[in-house]
Amino acid sequence: MSAIASPVCVQSDPIFKSRSFLSKHRKWCVRVYRHHSDLIASLGIFTLNTILLASKIFKEIPHLIHRGCYTALSFSGMIWMNIQIRDLIKNSDDLYHNLKAKDWEGIIFTAAKVAVKSLNILLTGALLTASIFSLFAFPEIAFAMYAAMRPFSLFSLGTGILTEVYDYKKNSSLCARIKKVSEKQEVMHHFLKRLYHEKDLAQESSNKLLARHVFKQLDHYVMESMRKNLANKYGCETADHLMNKLDENDLNALFQSLKRGLKQKQQYIQANLGLITAGYISMGICKMWPDSLIQSSVTWIMSLLYTSKMIWQKSLHSGWSAKT
Repeated sequence: MSAIASPVCVQSDPIFKSRSFLSKHRKWCVRVYRHHSDLIASLGIFTLNTILLASKIFKEIPHLIHRGCYTALSFSGMIWMNIQIRDLIKNSDDLYHNLKAKDWEGIIFTAAKVAVKSLNILLTGALLTASIFSLFAFPEIAFAMYAAMRPFSLFSLGTGILTEVYDYKKNSSLCARIKKVSEKQEVMHHFLKRLYHEKDLAQESSNKLLARHVFKQLDHYVMESMRKNLANKYGCETADHLMNKLDENDLNALFQSLKRGLKQKQQYIQANLGLITAGYISMGICKMWPDSLIQSSVTWIMSLLYTSKMIWQKSLHSGWSAKT
């Protein structure tokens, strides 16, 4: 008959201790990753940029390390490809509705957004392809691709700046208009029609126009989150069913969330105007001189600024210590 181990013996067992240690720290790592994955990714990109800059300055560092880091940074752009594609789909849908409404101002600027998003997707793939050619000792092909991409990159950059300025002015106008709305129910009904991809047969009115413009200005991520939250809370599949379930408080809460979405977008731009401006300048430099010491220096500085700002913002949140 085998002897039964006492609790004291089990707790003193090194295997038990190591398993307990790993289990405790695994849960801690999962919590940290769940709440700070954006910061972890930013630190990883900053590390790659540091190695890339060092390999440009110190020629003793093997060339393969430099090429590997550059390819890894180019590949990091592919990680966000699904978000870019979703934004492109939303902008294309906005363009379709602008064409139906014959909103010429909206058509011009939404078409510009579609062009920028499409070009950025193509350029992201082309940049990764060029870096792979360079990694496998075909620098001539890579530099020829960089030269061919330059005019398209500069066009995308310039058009992107114009659309950002337009968005900022449009958001300011919508924030002022939405404060004066008295018929919240009508605005929300038209907005939910767009959210649920339903045809809105009502005649063009100021409230319907406002709902369409607000929908157009909010990001795809915001729309998906709102659609998911409404489905979880009310379980409705159509805008009409949802409107029948909403009481005055629910309707007001939804309307306030629209105002908050526009306001937060404005506040983000105002708070990060310097960083956004520096980002566009750095993008222009990087597109003019790809895979150079100038580009490596600029991307390292921008990565440092972005990571430092993210650490500072997270440290301000009261949940920093509690979450981790």
